[in-house]
Amino acid sequence: MGAPANNKNAQTHGLYSTDPNEPSPDSLQEILDRLKKRLARLERYLDDNWDDLEPDQITRITAQQGQTASRIARIERDLRKTGAEQGEEDDFTRAINEALDRLGAEWGITL
Repeated sequence: MGAPANNKNAQTHGLYSTDPNEPSPDSLQEILDRLKKRLARLERYLDDNWDDLEPDQITRITAQQGQTASRIARIERDLRKTGAEQGEEDDFTRAINEALDRLGAEWGITL
């Protein structure tokens, strides 16, 4: 049994449908900027209120801080990967390539 031939319900409503609210690659930078601001606010809040916070509050806030930092790192990695797929080099790759070019020139070989 199942859906009739050529049925498009799964593409329209199911797992394979596109999310209209999914951020475009251009908006990843905006998300990253917001997360960095949120992390800075958390750090300021901890700095300003450390002595007044209960241990369980500190635990929850530092857990949120860690999760936010992890999200920032993942988005930055994704942005670097996206740039690399578009032919752009990130700073780390550019530095490694430059070092290899210098070594290759010094040793007289192509690295």
